[in-house]
Amino acid sequence: MNIRDFLADVGATYDHALGTRKGVHAQDLLRAAPTHFAPYVPAGWVVTGNGGNGGGGLTPWVGVFSPRATLDAKKGLYIVYLFAADLKTVTLALNQGVTVLQEQLGRAGARTALEKEVERLVGELPPLQDGRWREPMDLACSEYRQRAYEAGAVATRRYVLADLPSEAELRSDLSHMTELLDLSTLNQAKHLRATRSESEERDFAAAERIMQAGDPVERFKPKDASDYVAHIAGKTLTKRRDHEALVKEFGLAAQERGFTANTNVHPRDLTLRKDSTEWLVEVKTVYSGNATQAVREATGQLLTYRHFLYLAKAKPAPHLLGVFTESIGDGYAQFLETINIGSVWWTPFGWEGSALASEWGLA
Repeated sequence: MNIRDFLADVGATYDHALGTRKGVHAQDLLRAAPTHFAPYVPAGWVVTGNGGNGGGGLTPWVGVFSPRATLDAKKGLYIVYLFAADLKTVTLALNQGVTVLQEQLGRAGARTALEKEVERLVGELPPLQDGRWREPMDLACSEYRQRAYEAGAVATRRYVLADLPSEAELRSDLSHMTELLDLSTLNQAKHLRATRSESEERDFAAAERIMQAGDPVERFKPKDASDYVAHIAGKTLTKRRDHEALVKEFGLAAQERGFTANTNVHPRDLTLRKDSTEWLVEVKTVYSGNATQAVREATGQLLTYRHFLYLAKAKPAPHLLGVFTESIGDGYAQFLETINIGSVWWTPFGWEGSALASEWGLA
């Protein structure tokens, strides 16, 4: 079921008076949201549908959570489709968790904190100032929680359920909202970092270096290929959850195209085979729309692994492929092709890629 059909079906059949038991169509549909939305969200992101706890909720919702922000609707930033209580509209929103703030500050204090953070984020991030994402949320409900949802909305787009946009537009909107969430998450991290004391900043910087140090050859100068292989064989690479999910999803997609995928090839992310040809694959996350670091890291690792794990061991050179969480832009795709590296990236409409990747049958 695509996004448009899902939203329309919930809007047409939801009735909070029926409760949350199994067999209630709209509740079953909301529980199945992770399956229905999986093709349209980035790898590793988590989807949850909710029609209430115990009794049916007044405003059912579907949450989309980034592992870089929060996986808990009670706190932090996340994306949500919120149905109005009158079931006339559904709003796609970049929203803030209410529950934890309410426990800490009380109802009035929590609402004030939510509104201040909206003001700060919108003031500091020009993409959030675009009028297309400033439609006021109206949940047609005067209850505190619904008013708090409205107060905490950082970016919104409201749809009339009787006249939903096309599926392509809905997917595009959701994809853009994931970019806004990434951007806002990065901004919050920098803001929190900026307000730390000098000693806290040193601790934070040290922890950040440790968390980001995933290269097994950092500060290592191999004498030869055997030294390199011996060194990395005993190292464990720290992979993010969304990284592993993207490896899995692309591997499955490649298998559907007739390739054999192998992830048991440490320290490489993935290798593909078709007939007698092998592809060496490096998977990278593009953060906040900035592909520069991801492209540089993929290029360096692909060339390094090809040299030490293939050429230096007199093995046939594989084709090289970079796989990314989102588009890296035509310029970077063309750059990679000048050094015979193909590129593929995830989109809500399926896997797309460079000319070389298309020629190989991988996009």
